[in-house]
Amino acid sequence: MVGVGIIGCGAIAQTHAKVVQTLDGAQLVACCDIDQTNGITFAERFSCIFHQDFNQLLAMKEIELVIICTPHDLHQSMSIAALEAQKHVLCEKPMAITLQTIQDLISTIEKQSKLYHVCYQNRLNPTYLLLKKQLVDNIYGKITGIKCELAWERTPDYYQSDWKGTWQREGGGVLINQAIHMIDAVTWLVGTPEKMKGKIMTACLDHVIEVEDTAMAIALYHDDTPLVIQATNNYTGNPSPKLTFECEKGQIELTAEQLLFNQEVILEDLPQHSTRISKRYWGRGHQAVLSAFINEINGQADERITSLAGMDALQSLKIVLGIYASSRENNWISLNN
Repeated sequence: MVGVGIIGCGAIAQTHAKVVQTLDGAQLVACCDIDQTNGITFAERFSCIFHQDFNQLLAMKEIELVIICTPHDLHQSMSIAALEAQKHVLCEKPMAITLQTIQDLISTIEKQSKLYHVCYQNRLNPTYLLLKKQLVDNIYGKITGIKCELAWERTPDYYQSDWKGTWQREGGGVLINQAIHMIDAVTWLVGTPEKMKGKIMTACLDHVIEVEDTAMAIALYHDDTPLVIQATNNYTGNPSPKLTFECEKGQIELTAEQLLFNQEVILEDLPQHSTRISKRYWGRGHQAVLSAFINEINGQADERITSLAGMDALQSLKIVLGIYASSRENNWISLNN
């Protein structure tokens, strides 16, 4: 039985706690939050111990795996602390908010014997896993273009916290918080482009947040294959993000619910509402991520383990931060560094 500790008791932490409760090989031992009322409520709901100091949680011998669900600016330092405390780490995205400081995390991961993964749960959606296999088998021919589309709704109420909507603590807006999931899917499925040029703006949330609510970018691969990224938090509703791949043999469309080729359904994955642990448009890969990670910790065979995000999570972060830099400089940014 793998003992689990969750640091940060916000909305996404509840998703992880619900998943842990469904797994035979894991048990939620403790949680941590600087807000004592919030943390105690969380601990009572999920029948675990509450700590206000995350170092006390890390000191618990019963805990083998730590799930980090804190504001973005704490992800890197808390991941390092957990690894140095000899805990396996599952960190919510992003792994950090700057490239300048990420080397410390990389060095720690390389020095420590414990496992580190970033929670990019969409990789383990059945539709994504099937497309990954098909692309490896090259059944569609050469990819000639890729398009990422995300249009969600985030109202001013969503940003009523001391970190969301700020450059210093969130590290950005729609790109680093929402669109980074589909950008990660592209880098995992196809690879990382060589260069990019992008623009960000704040439209409907202009008087609410200091970061972007809308962004677009063009990235180019080594053979000039274009990757188009479009993202906004100014839509009505939250449809599933869509990835489109133009190929020699036709067009692939990918969402969490469907994989289509030339508008014909290849795989449909539509879970009933009662079975959902997280929001529909987040995908339903959280359970698969934690299940695969638990198996990896226990040394059990699981073909999903190779799809878990580790240091390759750096690639989507490089693209997001590259768009920010490109928008500031109004120039192309190399992604090869």
